[in-house]
Amino acid sequence: MKLILKLIGSFVLIFVVVVASGYAWIARDRGPAHPTLAAANMAPLIPLRDFWANQSSEWGYSLSPGGSYIAWWAVEGADVILKVRNRTTDAVQIIRPTNGQNARHEWSHDDRHLLLTHYKDNRWSVWRIDAADVDAQWIEVTPRGFGNWRPIYQPQASDEKWLLTTYDRSGEFQDLYTVDQDGLGKTLLRRNPGNIVWWEADHQGAVFLRGVNTEPGAFRIDYDPSRNDQSWKPVLSYTSGDSFWMFGDDGHGGILMLSDIGREYVALVRIDLVTGSETVLLEDPSRSIENWYSFSDVAPAIDIVQFGGGYPEYRAVTPLGEAVLTALESLKTPFNMNILSTTADGALVTLAISEREDSWRYALVNTREESVEWIGSYDFARHAAALAETTVHWVEARDGLRIPVLLTLPKGVDGPVPMVALIHGGPAGHDQWRYNHEVQFLANRGYAVLRVNYRGSTGYGRSFERAGDRQYGRAMQDDIQDAVQWATDQGFADKDAVAIMGASFGGYSAMMGLARDPGFYAAGISIVGAVDLEHQTVYAPHFWGVDKTSWTQVIGDPDIPQDRAEMRAHSPINFVDRITEPVLLAHGINDPVVDRADTERFERRLRELGKPHAAHYYEKEGHGFRRWQTEVRFYRVLEDFLAAHLGGRSGGFDYVEIGAEYLYP
Repeated sequence: MKLILKLIGSFVLIFVVVVASGYAWIARDRGPAHPTLAAANMAPLIPLRDFWANQSSEWGYSLSPGGSYIAWWAVEGADVILKVRNRTTDAVQIIRPTNGQNARHEWSHDDRHLLLTHYKDNRWSVWRIDAADVDAQWIEVTPRGFGNWRPIYQPQASDEKWLLTTYDRSGEFQDLYTVDQDGLGKTLLRRNPGNIVWWEADHQGAVFLRGVNTEPGAFRIDYDPSRNDQSWKPVLSYTSGDSFWMFGDDGHGGILMLSDIGREYVALVRIDLVTGSETVLLEDPSRSIENWYSFSDVAPAIDIVQFGGGYPEYRAVTPLGEAVLTALESLKTPFNMNILSTTADGALVTLAISEREDSWRYALVNTREESVEWIGSYDFARHAAALAETTVHWVEARDGLRIPVLLTLPKGVDGPVPMVALIHGGPAGHDQWRYNHEVQFLANRGYAVLRVNYRGSTGYGRSFERAGDRQYGRAMQDDIQDAVQWATDQGFADKDAVAIMGASFGGYSAMMGLARDPGFYAAGISIVGAVDLEHQTVYAPHFWGVDKTSWTQVIGDPDIPQDRAEMRAHSPINFVDRITEPVLLAHGINDPVVDRADTERFERRLRELGKPHAAHYYEKEGHGFRRWQTEVRFYRVLEDFLAAHLGGRSGGFDYVEIGAEYLYP
């Protein structure tokens, strides 16, 4: 018997050693092939799982309106859970949503109940949960009788109703409903005649503003002083080329907004609702305000604004905003911050903060004491010493226009390195200086990352944005190429090892770069890319609205033959034969914005012509990837693809891939 046990023990030991050795072999780090990287003392390679499936992550700390509770997300095994702590007793309870990674929550007005939205039984549903006893019976409060809905006002008292908009009657415009707090009592409040593009409620939940589409590309803001849908009057006109973000009622007969209407850059303004006159409260003659922060529901106001155009700069507008910035004055600069929650009176605020791109920490700010308590950190912050920093530059394009770019260089490396030109979508969007997980992943694998805010990008003034009209595949593409050329001329990047990568319109730019300029890039990656602009424009999503001028102003009108001819002449799907470099395609099966059939047609053409390529389609994903399973699978493919064609390093097989394949796949 002893001999048998010894033999069994020896067999088990050998089996464990063989399995461990096998895993160590297939999971070994793939060292870089590029000579600059091979000779460098690079920062430690961060495992793939720490980027995209970190089981120690905790985030999203949110206070109840009165500050009695705080809730935050965490990972337990392969599940995302919600933790709730009583701030008086410190007792912690756990809520386990179905499909927790896509769940969301908010606090009810009563300081005790959570409203949890999660996907269960093949539908999205909302549940009221007692934070004092999360195991007590949950009460469903899903708004009944809707196919889709979006809240525009959450009740602040027990006798108020939800205000919801829905596309149920038309895919292109919304109607407005009220619903009781238990999800019942569905009542039509405003029936859309087909030309109202939005409604706005005041801080008491009464609808007092609306946006009206008056003709193609032209809009008007109407004001109803009676708030009963009977006395609308025009206040302000704007066009599809204007940018503004409504904060809402200031309590004194006006509204606050960030706006570039009638000016070059976005400013903080007040609009008098009686006279329509505008007062500029805060502006900068050379850059736009790109964000605001508001910390109180009792006395709602814009408390802090953030200026863009480079590194972020925060400026207080109110004493409450000044108190927050005073509490944060010891932070390393530049830094980014996001509001996670506030108590109703603004006495306590939770913020996510990233100092110099060192991942995220979570702060509880006491605005009355002007103090800060660090209540947690995103677990990835433990890799801060291995993370790269991003610098802001301006590049002169071939026609003299100055193009803003963000450059991130891999840590511990000198000399020309392989580079990924990472192109943002939109095109009406822009890359801001802020912590970016994808950028850090690429930099950790050994790549410089160049993000180009080509003409047509927002955030750099009206003239810069309008300079991109009808310049897709032309001057827009020139800007990207000129920025890449600048990076190689400056010695940052190896000109023979540059990939171009992007999502949505960025995917268009990536494939257009390969098709228009064969030989300039070494590889291209398109994620949910709009590779056929004619098809994208003719079959634009219904939810873009009745008036699609903001798109057609840039791309063209499909009803004009010459415009359609230009779309065909500058769509990569029509020039696949010119592509010579390897292509990686990825698309969500359920993408409602860019039809995955466009990527499938692009892939088929690559295959017919014998072009080097790979394509991956992901179930349960739409226009972009949200699930950790997808991120693990895609970025494993990406790191090996880039290592093969640019010479960076790869972490190799990661055991988390097994979970990504088989746990809730």
